[in-house]
Amino acid sequence: MKQDINRSHQQTFDQGRLDALEIAFATFIRMQQEVPKDVFCQVIAKNAETWEEVTLDMPVTDQYRNGAAFGFRQLLLQLSSSRRD
Repeated sequence: MKQDINRSHQQTFDQGRLDALEIAFATFIRMQQEVPKDVFCQVIAKNAETWEEVTLDMPVTDQYRNGAAFGFRQLLLQLSSSRRD
């Protein structure tokens, strides 16, 4: 008899896809020498803040907004850790 296994604690395909995109983007940024990463991170943080404010008037769910905010934080963490290279 087949039992359904609860794997809700595991990451989904979409999370894996987004992680791969994040790693690819961070790799691309590491390869850039003309724009300092600190400046780039400041601009992304400001754009994320602006995006969060703008979406308050848009028909998007809180789950979507929380996911995007999480993605921005993860991207900034990835870029911050890459500065040690």
